[in-house]
Amino acid sequence: MSSVTITGTNSNSVVLNYDGATNYALAQTLAAQINAEIAAGNVVGDPVAPSPVPGAGKTGILFQSTESVILPSNYTVDAITGLPNANVIANSLTNQVILSDEATALNFYAAAGAGTVVAGGGGSQLQIGGTGNWLLSSGAYGGPNVITDFGSGTNTISAGPGGNHIVLGSGHDLVLSTGEDLITAGHGDQTVLASAGSRDNIHGVDGKLLFVGGAANVTIVGGGSGSVTFTGTSGSQDVQGSLGGDNHLTAGLGQATLIGAADGDVLTAGNTGQLLIAGAGNETLNAVGADTLYAGSGHDQINDGFGSDTFIGGSGHASISATANGSDVFDFIASLNAAGHTEVTGFTNASVADIHLHLQGLTVASQTNTAHALTVNLSDGTVVKFDNVTTHLVAGSNYNLPG
Repeated sequence: MSSVTITGTNSNSVVLNYDGATNYALAQTLAAQINAEIAAGNVVGDPVAPSPVPGAGKTGILFQSTESVILPSNYTVDAITGLPNANVIANSLTNQVILSDEATALNFYAAAGAGTVVAGGGGSQLQIGGTGNWLLSSGAYGGPNVITDFGSGTNTISAGPGGNHIVLGSGHDLVLSTGEDLITAGHGDQTVLASAGSRDNIHGVDGKLLFVGGAANVTIVGGGSGSVTFTGTSGSQDVQGSLGGDNHLTAGLGQATLIGAADGDVLTAGNTGQLLIAGAGNETLNAVGADTLYAGSGHDQINDGFGSDTFIGGSGHASISATANGSDVFDFIASLNAAGHTEVTGFTNASVADIHLHLQGLTVASQTNTAHALTVNLSDGTVVKFDNVTTHLVAGSNYNLPG
């Protein structure tokens, strides 16, 4: 436990305790600034004296002793200690500072104004609106905190290592995730930095979301009309892009499933054994090696990695840039790729033995060749074309028949 001290106009002091390193560091900085302003006579108030009326050019500090307050219009600071619960309604000033220690569950509401809130206790609820810029910092432990940003300003949320439920608005938001956070993304431009997080669950992306991971396990379900840019983690990663397209999903070293959604998506594996699934748009999938890549219903570009990759055909048009290394597999499943069209480059007649088709519920209906390509027609209308291959594939060698 760490503590900060604020000394009032009459030299009486209060001590606020914090159990999180980030909260303590921020509270320490703010307390030093407040003490300097009190010593200079710019901020007035004392914990054992009635709240003063600040004179011209001055503002007040409230040492809150009752559960519920509306911060007076000419007060910029509220210091809260010794209360199990505290309710605070902000004023419209743009330099407000609200400090509550680890023993207090803070309920804070701001419809206007701007400033900084350091909520030391768990179970706090912080809600902001308006156009102002806020820094909201939640406590380390003691129950989930709820942080709701209905505003359109540029806001920073420093989410403590305990659980946090965070709802973002239409502004420019930065979330520093250090614990287990459930985040509802909004319509604005949002950045989530999870370098010290343990578990993040994000959904409903209608704006632009940038996620930068560390070691956290993360689930992102875009779902909305925005776009997702994802830089992966060393934990588990289950990420789906948003319907607005232009999603750029790059996995980290951990287990990963990346799912595209619309035009312009780029899905890139970060390690072997990962799963990349194209959606309904025109998308690009990039393997590293020993990855599994599903084509979708759009026009997809799929690029092989260095290892043994598995390509699964879709119902759209897929162009596959393969490596003739003898270990890639092309999988066609009757329920997934009816009447799809797949064009494969990377093979020649000299490497035709390295072509491996796995047919599930399908048969080879016919094969035709020209001077430049081999076309394989499957029983469901799927067409597979191998550029620079002019010899027919052999059953049992290049492809298997079910049963």
